[in-house]
Amino acid sequence: MFSRRMLSADVLLVGGGIVGASVAYFLRALGFTGRIVLVERDFAFLWGSTRHSMGGIRRCFLSQVNVRLAQFGHEVYRDIDRYLPFDEGADAPPFRPVGYLLLADGRNWSVLHAMHSRLRTWGLVPEWVGREALPQLLGWEPEESIVGGLYCPGDGVLDVPRVHAALYRKLKELEVEAVQAEVERVLVEGGRLVGVEAVLVGERARVRWKVPRVVLAAGAWSPKLAAAAGEHLPVESRRRAVYSFAFERNEAAKSLPPLPFLLFPGGEMAVLRGEELLLSVPAGHAREEEAALAVLRRLGPYGHGTRLLSGRTAVHDVHVRDYSPIVGPCPRAEGLWVAAGFGTYGVGLAPAVGFGLAERILRRRRETLPLDFLTPSRIMRAAWVEEALLS
Repeated sequence: MFSRRMLSADVLLVGGGIVGASVAYFLRALGFTGRIVLVERDFAFLWGSTRHSMGGIRRCFLSQVNVRLAQFGHEVYRDIDRYLPFDEGADAPPFRPVGYLLLADGRNWSVLHAMHSRLRTWGLVPEWVGREALPQLLGWEPEESIVGGLYCPGDGVLDVPRVHAALYRKLKELEVEAVQAEVERVLVEGGRLVGVEAVLVGERARVRWKVPRVVLAAGAWSPKLAAAAGEHLPVESRRRAVYSFAFERNEAAKSLPPLPFLLFPGGEMAVLRGEELLLSVPAGHAREEEAALAVLRRLGPYGHGTRLLSGRTAVHDVHVRDYSPIVGPCPRAEGLWVAAGFGTYGVGLAPAVGFGLAERILRRRRETLPLDFLTPSRIMRAAWVEEALLS
């Protein structure tokens, strides 16, 4: 038998990844004093995408709206010490601006060239690096199929687990309640949100929150919850395998240039984080480890002398219509908000989405960020954002 409890909140966030936590943070930062409850079913974050993120932070996108959101996120992460408490004496800063390199071959050359042209008109200055200049940037000669790359100086790598943990310490200080529970249903009556039903993890208890505002930021699980409220989100789950290798920096490696975050044409990723080399490949087939080892062989001297430490799977939510997130109020359920469909760049956009949603939930007159282009209502209007699926 399950006991039943009736609870209340002013804002309830479903999903404790970096997007949901960012909304909670900025609600408080903008002065909201009501009761905020953040519901997460797994505070070890074993299955969500946040703690398994590679941490690549880039401002290079095809659409101006995503560029603007990424710029906001970059500004926050560049000065993250101003926002969050970190342990003193850490070996490396939370964000390292080592650059971001999108490598090009025949599959994505035209997309990256179009991106390069647009970014320059929007005030960013990425560099188009020809094949002849890649060895100087990378420290080795890439394979013959690589014809060049779009290099974004100033972008780089975020230590996501460290930032996410610091964000939770800050939320506790800001009196945001974190509750471990699995949300089963979002309750809507007459086109208006009335509450949320959930089961408390580790207890034989069902709870029902009476709450006027709910934000679905549950990643790949958001579409199911939204569907129960009458909202269809064209979001699919995509898995990626992430492998960690120990990297021994020998004398030859010490003379190499800093390794930028690498995005290969097939969607594979590589990043060096201290003495750990992380590789990520699209998952869903039986040869994921072989695919990771193939990427390792493409990394020149960085692929030598490595030792496999671990492998894990991350689940990402991808908006399959235009590869841009769905952010904003649900038209069929007043009081229900959604933040879903981020793919692999949810971490980079999280500060902007958190700030922008907090502004709108609090009904601020002046809205800083262009979230109106990403609302769920654009699905009904087929008003798609032009973006490229690169990873």
